[in-house]
Amino acid sequence: MVKLSSMKNDLKISNNIYKRWIWFVLGIISTCLGIAGYILPVMPGTTFILIAVFCFARSSEKWYNKLLESKWFGQTIKDFKDNKGITLKTKITATIMVLSSIGISLYFASNIYVSVFLVICCLISLYFIHKQKTKISN
Repeated sequence: MVKLSSMKNDLKISNNIYKRWIWFVLGIISTCLGIAGYILPVMPGTTFILIAVFCFARSSEKWYNKLLESKWFGQTIKDFKDNKGITLKTKITATIMVLSSIGISLYFASNIYVSVFLVICCLISLYFIHKQKTKISN
């Protein structure tokens, strides 16, 4: 279970109703993209969930808490916020997914500029994956 008391300091809900709605809509979109990312190998699910948490921290305490208490995302969010890292299995899976999706994209790339862009994206993604601490236990 995620301890919410340490996460309450992250809440910075906007007083402006329009900003709150914009943050909320962005949070919903990011949550949907995050869920799709856990299903589809070419999308970064965790990244979008973390963006959603950021958006909900500015728009809705209820939705912010829903993500933190989620049995699917809660522990990942907490580990990220506490800088605990990711498991070796997750690093290996993420590396394989990045390399395979970029590899397939490179195969179908239309020109050298697209290929260079894809290689740069691949290197940046792999850098950030392997920069994370390796978490020993779940």
